[in-house]
Amino acid sequence: MLKRIYTSRWYQWTCRLVAGFLCLLTAIVAVMSVASVDLPVQYKSAKPAAVVSKNVWPARESPALPEMARTGPGPIDLGIHGCCRVLSLANDVESGVDTYLLVTASSPAADDVQGEMVFRGKASVGGGSSDFQMTLGRQNMSIAQVMPATHSAQGTMLYLGSIDILSAGESRMLQRARDQGWNVLACSIGMDSRMPEQIVVDDRGSTRLAQRIDDHLADRAYAMEALIAYVEQQSPELLVGPRVLVGMSAGAIALPTVGARIGDVDAAVVIGGGEHVAEIIACSPLFGQHIELVDVQYEIDKKGDCITHLFPCTDRQKRTEFADAVLQKSKLDPHYSAAALRETPVLMVQAEYDHIVPAAAGEALYETLGRPERWQYRTGHIGLTLLMPWKADYVLDWMATQVAR
Repeated sequence: MLKRIYTSRWYQWTCRLVAGFLCLLTAIVAVMSVASVDLPVQYKSAKPAAVVSKNVWPARESPALPEMARTGPGPIDLGIHGCCRVLSLANDVESGVDTYLLVTASSPAADDVQGEMVFRGKASVGGGSSDFQMTLGRQNMSIAQVMPATHSAQGTMLYLGSIDILSAGESRMLQRARDQGWNVLACSIGMDSRMPEQIVVDDRGSTRLAQRIDDHLADRAYAMEALIAYVEQQSPELLVGPRVLVGMSAGAIALPTVGARIGDVDAAVVIGGGEHVAEIIACSPLFGQHIELVDVQYEIDKKGDCITHLFPCTDRQKRTEFADAVLQKSKLDPHYSAAALRETPVLMVQAEYDHIVPAAAGEALYETLGRPERWQYRTGHIGLTLLMPWKADYVLDWMATQVAR
């Protein structure tokens, strides 16, 4: 009897349905609870936010042309625009999408950074294709794409990508924007040779991290500014009409600073963003992988030599106080630059259970922006990024409504 039940078609299909349901439930739980970390209830404001003045932007020399080893033509140098050197990487005739590399010179604060950054890729320019290796030295680079609307254009989306460069979900969302008449200028997260792997939790370390954060945020602003300048020169028709600044994840963190730099945007959409970058680094299981906060201990050996020991700083209160000290010294943190967007229509899209860009960081930015329109979803950070392609039409409708006013 039991053998007949176990081998029956009804029993086998029931097992498959139950197994499928359990797999789906497991995936949903995994998306909604990305990580478990202790989060502060709220962030302290170091000082009142104010519009970023022109004299706080880190100076940059003209970026040099990177050394290149290639099997064919390689990227084409298109000259310097703003603070960046623009190189053409790929031209897709069928889709109309052009890809560029935007190189920014290092700041003097990068003098203590060891090593050089190397970028490997494939160039597809002028009908040919070749592999290449580019040595950037201590310069930094962003990858950018220019995507014309597939129908009559109604405006331009200036998009700041996540740490995943342009993920499949982001690409689908941007394709929906093109299909609804938006020209898209997209900049990825910058490849940054200045970001150190370890920062000592002391006064000197807070100064150093504040400089690194400001340099990185400035580079994202310089990259978008250079991309706009290049397109204005080569294809000005792509910038006709209203402009909407959109950022996802790491791009959303940089969005207020980019907005303060480029100005002249008609609306902004912040997806999974926040302020107080040092506190995000201190809390986030993702950003904390790139920058480790460490304590230092000195020991005198038998020979009288001083030995330095570095070990992870696990004291939550000490990490928080250190992050607050960094915020005091920063000039371009979204806590300050967000003031430039207070008169601009802003939509914030947030995950209630976000641990990667902690929900408290998003709440603080919401307050700094003056409590703009906000959509919240009961999911985590990764869940939000996976959800956005299916919510793209709602975001695009919001954008169209705001620019039509």
